[in-house]
Amino acid sequence: MYANVLIPLAIPGSYHYSIPQDLEEKIKVGMRVAVPLGSKRFYTAVVIRIDQLPPEGVKEIKPILFVVDEVPLVSSDDIAFWTWIAKYYLCTEGEVLRTALPSALLPESHTEVIANPEYEASEPLPCADLNILDLIIKRGKESLSIAEIQKSIGRPALPSFLRLVKSGAIQLKEELNIRTKGKHEQTVALADSLAEDEMLLMKQIDLLHRAPKQQKLLQKLIALLDSQDIFPHGEIPLRLLCGNNANEATTLRALIRKGILIRKERLRKLTKTVGSVFPTSPLNPKEKIILPEGVSVHYQESIKRKEFFLEQQISQTYAEGKQVLLLSPESQYPPSADSLTERLCLRYGDRCQLYSSRQTTSQRITLFQQLAQQDIPVVVIGNRSALFLPMKRLGLIIIDEEQEYAYKQQLLAPRYHARDAAIMLGQLKGAKVLITSETPSAETLYNMSIGKWKNLLQGEEQPRPRPIDIETVNMKTLYRQRRLQSDETISPQLETAVKSILEKGRRVVLIQNRRGYGMYVKCKKCNNSLCCPRCSVSLTYHKQSEKLCCHYCGYEQLLPYICPSCGNPNREELQPYGFGTERVAEEIKKLFPQAQILRIDSDIAKSKKRLETLLNQIETGNVNIIVGTQMMAALPIWHDIDLIGVINLDSILAFPDFRADEKAYQLLYQLAIRSSFGVKEGNTRMILQTNDPQNPFIEALSLGDYRLFIEEQLQERQACQFPPFTRLTTVVIRALDRSVVSNVARQFATIINRNLPHELITDIHTPDIERIDRYYIRQIILRRPTFMNSNAERQAIIAAYNELSISVPDSKKCKIHFDVDAI
Repeated sequence: MYANVLIPLAIPGSYHYSIPQDLEEKIKVGMRVAVPLGSKRFYTAVVIRIDQLPPEGVKEIKPILFVVDEVPLVSSDDIAFWTWIAKYYLCTEGEVLRTALPSALLPESHTEVIANPEYEASEPLPCADLNILDLIIKRGKESLSIAEIQKSIGRPALPSFLRLVKSGAIQLKEELNIRTKGKHEQTVALADSLAEDEMLLMKQIDLLHRAPKQQKLLQKLIALLDSQDIFPHGEIPLRLLCGNNANEATTLRALIRKGILIRKERLRKLTKTVGSVFPTSPLNPKEKIILPEGVSVHYQESIKRKEFFLEQQISQTYAEGKQVLLLSPESQYPPSADSLTERLCLRYGDRCQLYSSRQTTSQRITLFQQLAQQDIPVVVIGNRSALFLPMKRLGLIIIDEEQEYAYKQQLLAPRYHARDAAIMLGQLKGAKVLITSETPSAETLYNMSIGKWKNLLQGEEQPRPRPIDIETVNMKTLYRQRRLQSDETISPQLETAVKSILEKGRRVVLIQNRRGYGMYVKCKKCNNSLCCPRCSVSLTYHKQSEKLCCHYCGYEQLLPYICPSCGNPNREELQPYGFGTERVAEEIKKLFPQAQILRIDSDIAKSKKRLETLLNQIETGNVNIIVGTQMMAALPIWHDIDLIGVINLDSILAFPDFRADEKAYQLLYQLAIRSSFGVKEGNTRMILQTNDPQNPFIEALSLGDYRLFIEEQLQERQACQFPPFTRLTTVVIRALDRSVVSNVARQFATIINRNLPHELITDIHTPDIERIDRYYIRQIILRRPTFMNSNAERQAIIAAYNELSISVPDSKKCKIHFDVDAI
């Protein structure tokens, strides 16, 4: 028998390995196995198919080393989902596997081994194997990696290594093995003899009449087993049987010594108990909607009504014995006391689990393995990576705040969009898909208008225009009239408004979509900016750490004492320009020294503890002014907000992106709606500082008619043939040499022009930031009409890539990837 496996590497296709005879009954599709690759390394792979015959044309097939799992970690539906992701987003299945499973579930070599102290040889070992075994034994309890073994003996060690593993002479100690176990727990079960014979068990209970504490604990165990329908062969967690009761723990040890009970260990399971049961919502009968099959959209501007509706749908699905997956951008931040996440956790207890970057590696692994081994109803709240959890009874997928661009993975393959991938996952698993938002994306509203996705709210139920109280401040005029100095960014109008709000005991939020202190540092003598040595961007000055940082590649350096361009030794003449959140917070503190001011941006959010402390401080009311970037929109900070100040509207609108106005409207409109729910009278006031107060965007925002705004955006996009009327795929070519990347981009454009209609292909584009992390970048954008089959475009791209690899030698010096449905 032969196993077809996926290896978590960016290599096309899958690999075949022979299944040793003693493993034929153990290996199943979806299990992890350890396989050798090359002469020095091996990887943890996932079995995607089992064949009776070897693949044609292959002379030598290596054997599987060992099986990692006792039960499949993923299902055939999960594997089909990976295949679709790889095909649609033009990447390898190995890259999808690397994203789908937590990295700690896919340990690689540097594999480490130790000698098995209980090994007894049944037959003489070959000399080469003995030499390696002696080397390992001499290290004692210290592990030894394969690389170290091969260096010591001066030849490949894998054949001997495989034989020693198979014989049991050595034990594997993967560097990540400890992390792959997940959270385990101590359990208690009846001794096998008592579990097999109920009469013997009853007799044993009677014999304990002189040890009433032991008799009572044994009866308690039997009752717990019976209540969970696992009597007599099941296991009960030690924490449920004894809790923190030291007396019961002592009694348990006595029963174990007598051979009546046995102690075991297992992966911690999701229990059948749930949290407090309480009414989900005050929805009236008209609002109690039964979701249709397929994709539905709930477009509702009232956050509370939206959340009540979600609770109702989750409760209904859970009651049907199915699982719910709730994707939410808020899952990566600490939940507030009255948040939807917190209410769901209280309602469903252990059956509500979180899966995002906020959870530890151990927590994520534990949940992954629990879902693989159990199919009980559960609610999972997570970020985009939660799509890959092995949920066997998935009944409902919710994509909350679907317009958020965090749903699109952009830095690494697969560059998938969680909303679109969720729709395919729903089809594969027979689950309903619910899209929710206060400000749906243009694509979603378009799909609703053509009937592709069902709009759940009709007529009077649909959101109505919500005018926003907006005041614009012409910053260009203030600077020209010298009413504001070049190193100031808080206008007199904004200062007056902040003062008025603080006197009322209310709060102010100031948005500046740039982190750091100064956007760049320039020498007054030579007029040159300090730039990143690896990117074509200026370094951002962070005053708190006295560092210059690149926000693209992560490069850091201390602020120099001498100008690197002209050698000017006067450090005072290296001046920061522009305004980041640090600088805005510093300026507002000078204006209002008595106010409690907090800054929230991604620099702060890097520390989970620090962010939780700040959010607790906001929740307790000990904050007057909050300064931050757009990430604040997803945080629970919108109580008692009476004023929103946008420090630089132009920087939000200035991105070279056809969606820039849409993104800005969604951000500012959501801030206005969320803060208005806590306002005692009228709406939250918004002050926009801008150099262009006549910008039509401002008037559109003040009307508060989001649907009308998007309809106008769609008209413009249709005229210019932008999504959703076309689909964009960006070919990104990177190389360390500018001439190489330019040449390869030209060659690729020539080849792809032969395979696709010329009007669908843009000219070669050099991005505004030409060089990132030492690599020069060129882009070619393919624009596919929605009526054109995606397979035709996909085949043309793959054919062009293959031809380029063969005919253009410089292509081997480039890194090429494809961003399908680029945003």
